Amino acid sequence: MKIRTGHAQAGSLITGDSATFVSAQKTFDTTEVFTVTVDVDLPTSLVSALVTATVRWTVKGVTVTRIYDVATTASFSGIAEALTVTVNDNTSNAHPQGVKYNASILIAIGTKAVASAGAVGGV
Repeated sequence: MKIRTGHAQAGSLITGDSATFVSAQKTFDTTEVFTVTVDVDLPTSLVSALVTATVRWTVKGVTVTRIYDVATTASFSGIAEALTVTVNDNTSNAHPQGVKYNASILIAIGTKAVASAGAVGGV
């Protein structure tokens, strides 16, 4: 019996610093449906930030790249045998710069519902 697990990664982003990123990569034994959940935890001093999640879904060496904007929490499902997810900040100069905040990535087997902002518990 094989143990099937997902993957999680967390880190910090800084507004106005697109070179800082959080990244997760996972290769699986089979091609299946996976759900990527990206959660952004903005401090109360920051009203918004432009956060981008780049998801690369790979099956048999063919990679499809999708770029998503993430406000607070978002989930994306797709078929893959390997996944690479990179989350970075693209906040413009019109917003406060240099504010540090947290972001996390969860890769789960199957489809999962996204938790609403402020929900108790998690995905």
